[in-house]
Amino acid sequence: MAYNFLRGDRDQPFLLPPDLRDWLPADHLAWFILDVVDQLDLGPFLRAYRDDGHGHPAYDPKLLFGVLLYAYAIGVRSSRQVERRCHEDLAFRVLAGNQLPDHVTIARFRVRHQQALAGFLVESLKLCAAAGLVRLGVVALDGTKVAANAASRANRTLDKLQEEVDQILQEAAETDHAEDRQHGPTLGDELPAALASPTGRLARLQQAKARLEAEAAERQRRYQQRVADLAAAARAKGKQPQAHIKPRRRDEAPNPGAVANTSDPESRLVPTRGGTVQGYNAQAVVTEHQVVVAAALTQQASDLQQLDPMLQAVDQTLAAADLDQRPGRVLADAGYWSIANLTAIPDAPDLYIPPAKHGRQGKPRKDGKPSESKSDGLRAAMAAKLGSEQGKACYAKRKQTVEPVFGQLKEQQGARRFTRRGLAACDAEWKLLCGAHNLSSSSSGATPADKPHPHQPPPEQRPPPPRFRRRPAPTAAPPAGYVRPWAVRCSNLLAAAIKTSPFGNTLLNVNDLVGPGSLAPHPSTSSRSGASGTARRKRPRRGPRARPGAGLLRWPAAPRPRPGPGAERAGRQPGGVPAPSYPPARWDAGV
Repeated sequence: MAYNFLRGDRDQPFLLPPDLRDWLPADHLAWFILDVVDQLDLGPFLRAYRDDGHGHPAYDPKLLFGVLLYAYAIGVRSSRQVERRCHEDLAFRVLAGNQLPDHVTIARFRVRHQQALAGFLVESLKLCAAAGLVRLGVVALDGTKVAANAASRANRTLDKLQEEVDQILQEAAETDHAEDRQHGPTLGDELPAALASPTGRLARLQQAKARLEAEAAERQRRYQQRVADLAAAARAKGKQPQAHIKPRRRDEAPNPGAVANTSDPESRLVPTRGGTVQGYNAQAVVTEHQVVVAAALTQQASDLQQLDPMLQAVDQTLAAADLDQRPGRVLADAGYWSIANLTAIPDAPDLYIPPAKHGRQGKPRKDGKPSESKSDGLRAAMAAKLGSEQGKACYAKRKQTVEPVFGQLKEQQGARRFTRRGLAACDAEWKLLCGAHNLSSSSSGATPADKPHPHQPPPEQRPPPPRFRRRPAPTAAPPAGYVRPWAVRCSNLLAAAIKTSPFGNTLLNVNDLVGPGSLAPHPSTSSRSGASGTARRKRPRRGPRARPGAGLLRWPAAPRPRPGPGAERAGRQPGGVPAPSYPPARWDAGV
């Protein structure tokens, strides 16, 4: 027998076409990234290299930048993974020009050109503007928590940090003395591993310790400043200053439970829905077409103080991208609600922020008089704005702008955890991620929100949702030859039997109601025929409790009061029990 198969010959001289342009389809993302990199100004990258041609040759920044952009766009951010892809993945081999940079070269390039990579957000905004995707009528602001490259169990208090620093210094001194006794004064002078590197454990411990000491000093300064201000105010009124003023626990009293992380001292404990995470608060401003126009990273866990800085970041990014536009309306959640955000920001756009539940809301005082807070008028005005038809339609766009972008960044691009450490490094990585997202958006040619999708029918031709579809009304009589479903037929017979049988401790055989042979009786039960045609069966015993036999329905016993006159005419059965009323059974199969 001869089979006609397409077999793979792995011994052929060429596994791939000799031309790199034949390796990928013409509409692949890699070709778009190469075209984008060719149009970028690589001056910030080239300034870090010698321009006299001497020295060992380095990889072209255009080559490594294209590889990094594609890697961040598809969610590959580890330098070792990028190196492996340059060996195995055709798209990476095309972007790298068949070069094989190792993971050390890729990691050093990312560190060396940190600010230049962060500036790609502006370049991506220019590309999106050229594609017609930047429309700043309505933008949405939100923050998301991204884990740092550190574990929460690496947090230490100030006392614990001091103990570890003293222990490392003591071990280093003991090692030096032992080597001096063994090798003499001229040998054995190598530094310990904890002291040799500036990024060693001792350096990170000292950095975390310095941060906690600075925070403690700042708390003390705030307390002393408030005490001095209160004393000056009392003397101005001719009164004696208070002898003791209790420091405020929030920002003035000493905090012995304050911790710092020894892996990434600049990261913070930030709350999320799944618990507390050691990381940062990532902010982003997104347009209706899911284009990020501003991105920033902060150590503050709350979004309350981020509205004004993010509006300033939007203006700076648009100015750097040579875009003479400004957002008309800004959508944000209740985490940005404050009196200062709504009143103290100069030249702020139209804000749509739901009132938060925290703070005073004008509750009545104990003496019965109303105690209106300063935000009552703002709450009423904002509630009226958001409650209007225009406000509802405008604020509904928030869930389709910034929330999907965070989902794509975390799920598609793997931005749930930073790969670098430090606020500046993670901020540059966050902006590069947002720039790669904009690059993917511009390459896909996203359909504008105000235009219908080409494959979507007009609204008047769309079927209603399934939950609004109504069941067709049944006809007056079933069609000829129609057989009722078993459940409907059984319920009709049961209803008829109940109407004609008095209530009592009676067991009805379902087989007698639906027809002989429809249901087989339980083999462990025995039947005896009664005068009424119904069968009475004994309940089988299983353990200490009894269970009704299969195929039997037991009706609860009802009290039998003496029948009164006219009980039948009043719609009652003999015995005073109301006759059960059942709706007529429906014949259609949709019941």
